[in-house]
Amino acid sequence: MLDEDSESTNITIKYIGKDPIPKKISYSIETASGKSSGNEPLTESGVLSGSGHSCDGCSVVQENEDINAIITWDGKSETFKLKNK
Repeated sequence: MLDEDSESTNITIKYIGKDPIPKKISYSIETASGKSSGNEPLTESGVLSGSGHSCDGCSVVQENEDINAIITWDGKSETFKLKNK
C-alpha cells in the first residue's frame, strides 16, 4: 500500500534453485527511505513470507524509486531490483 506519508510492506521470497532448499537465507531490501533485512528460515517448500513494516507520517518509497534486494544463502548471493506495486 502506498500513500503520501504512510505505507505497509509484505515480503515473500521463494527459492527457485535446483540445489536443495537452504535452511536459512539472509535478505536486505534497500530504498532511499530505508532498509529492511533479516536472517530467516525457509519453509519446506522454500518460501519465506511475512510482513515487512508499516508506518504513518514517514518517508515512503516512491512509485518510480529503485528498490535493491540482496539474497544470501549457503555462501552464495544474488542482487536484483524490485518493482514497487
